[in-house]
Amino acid sequence: MLSDLPNVVCLRETGKVGRAGVVTTQERKMQFVSVIERLLAEEAVTVTERLVSDDPTEALKTLKKQLLNYRKVNSEIGKTTAFGMQKITYSGKVSEDGKMAHALQDDLCITLQLLAFWSSYVLQRKCKFLDYHKLFA
Repeated sequence: MLSDLPNVVCLRETGKVGRAGVVTTQERKMQFVSVIERLLAEEAVTVTERLVSDDPTEALKTLKKQLLNYRKVNSEIGKTTAFGMQKITYSGKVSEDGKMAHALQDDLCITLQLLAFWSSYVLQRKCKFLDYHKLFA
């Protein structure tokens, strides 16, 4: 949606001519969680004073609420990986009793994870699909 703007770089994990977007496999989601856990543990996450939102205070309250609800979730009994291990995922849409609560949201948590993961890749120049010379010229 924003790819035509001059200061916007779309991530295209499928290559420069591939469609915009990145892989979100279960393995990758676990990597997302690992990066954000490390950053939070190191107190390396901060919110800019120039937060872009129609209501920055409410946006931060929503992020805090979603982060507090976000947790490790074991799959339903009987659902296992190919190696017989119980599937584990992370969600902010599961209530404390372990049941799906569709009223709960975790979009800001997922966004934070994506930003943390991909910004670290970009800064370390690990993205094979970005033209770093042009990007940082």
